[in-house]
Amino acid sequence: MEQLMKTAKALRGLFKVLSVILKIAMVACMVGLAIIAAGLLFDLDPDMIGEGYENISLGVLEFSLADGYAPAPQTVLSQLAVEIVGALVVAFVCGKAIACVLEILDPMTEGKPFTNVISANLKKLAVYIIVMGVGVNLIQLAETVMSSGHLLRPLLEGGAFTRVTIQYGFDLSFLVTASVLFLLSYIFRYGEELQQLSDETL
Repeated sequence: MEQLMKTAKALRGLFKVLSVILKIAMVACMVGLAIIAAGLLFDLDPDMIGEGYENISLGVLEFSLADGYAPAPQTVLSQLAVEIVGALVVAFVCGKAIACVLEILDPMTEGKPFTNVISANLKKLAVYIIVMGVGVNLIQLAETVMSSGHLLRPLLEGGAFTRVTIQYGFDLSFLVTASVLFLLSYIFRYGEELQQLSDETL
């Protein structure tokens, strides 16, 4: 039990640090989103906001488009804004998941692994994992579609290609993690019931 308490305390410290880092990242994203919004709203010079508008990333590949083929900076900024909003949503859910982990670890640091909060938070954590998994997949799909459109439109208009098909496969590995968490929640729920019976007997 003492080893469990030590491990839980160490993990709790780690997740508290991760929570702070996540909040800092979210603030940075919101600042970036505000800058992009101001640039688009007030039609500021794109060079005041950033550079490299002619560079398009597609997976592990990065393309530098020639003058006349690069997308308008406003288009690139709009795409970036969509990606930041998606990242903020995922980060928010991730923050909720970290909060669940902290609530799970709190009773364990006191040597109470079978309190009723653990199974409930494991279920919530599994749901958050599913939401994050779906969100990440959708962000990656949107990024691929938008980046491909910027890169391939000039080539299609020039007749270099007759047709382009994007084949994207959803990564469903998060469902395995969620399933394990659901299973653990049932195991802990059973342990909580046994602990309750034991307490009533005493």
